[in-house]
Amino acid sequence: MRAGREAAVRPDNCREGGMRLPDGRLTALLRTLRGEQGSTMVEFALSAVVLLTLIFGILGMCLALYSYHYVADASREGTRYAIVRGKDCSTYGNFSSDCPVVNSSAVQTYVRGLSFPGINSSNLVVNAAWSVNGTTWSSTANPNNVPGDLVKVTVSYQLPMAIPFVPARTLTMSSTSEMVIAD
Repeated sequence: MRAGREAAVRPDNCREGGMRLPDGRLTALLRTLRGEQGSTMVEFALSAVVLLTLIFGILGMCLALYSYHYVADASREGTRYAIVRGKDCSTYGNFSSDCPVVNSSAVQTYVRGLSFPGINSSNLVVNAAWSVNGTTWSSTANPNNVPGDLVKVTVSYQLPMAIPFVPARTLTMSSTSEMVIAD
């Protein structure tokens, strides 16, 4: 009977010859050792890093998409600028002087002057070329700047990307537009 009585009093986690603590102190000690104080802060810190990286990545990709849209629009605008300023253009009262004949540097100046917000115009490279029937391309407008000839404008943009925990890189975006010189 005595052996049965001892087994009922002794807690299950105490061994023979081990330290015996009254029940209240043992559970308080175990609760302290297994405490979860501060774990919420650690979990928040880890999840915040992942969440903020994801948010900055999405913002970076939105900026890249915006920049690509700008590059495509800039190439179309540069081509339009070149086709309406051919050798036989007339002012129709739209210019203060005679119709200025365009060249590659004038197209580049025009495209860089479009100035979309968030776009660094010094990272733009604009190339304009003129062709007769699309056979040979020349970077000079004369003498191929007549109605019916082709104008091709290529715009390239270097976009620096910086996303946390991702190596920094530079995205190169390019768009080409080709149109026929108008009367």
